[in-house]
Amino acid sequence: MILLAADENIDWTILSGVERAGRNVKIPRAQLSGLEAQRDHLVLAWAASEDRVLVTHDAATMEVEAYARVAANQSMPGVLILPQSVSVGDAVRELLLIVECGTDEDFRDRVTHLPL
Repeated sequence: MILLAADENIDWTILSGVERAGRNVKIPRAQLSGLEAQRDHLVLAWAASEDRVLVTHDAATMEVEAYARVAANQSMPGVLILPQSVSVGDAVRELLLIVECGTDEDFRDRVTHLPL
């Protein structure tokens, strides 16, 4: 089972849908962990310290910071980028598929743009 974390720009209705539909799925949110308005590299470091794949809508800067971690040989469990245009239902289905069927190695040191 893949563990997820979310940055502050992700749509909360998506996260709530995944938590309601998934078995024992809890998705910590950066802003509830004291990381509100923090720079991407700090959010990525937090997700890595929790060994969780980070879910975000931030395609503009998060991908660059994620690959900077990889280049620096720092832990990077993965990043999932959801476009703002994805429907809540489609996003929930994609994330549940990843949580229930994915492996750590599927996402480690990678940025994955959804939908798959």
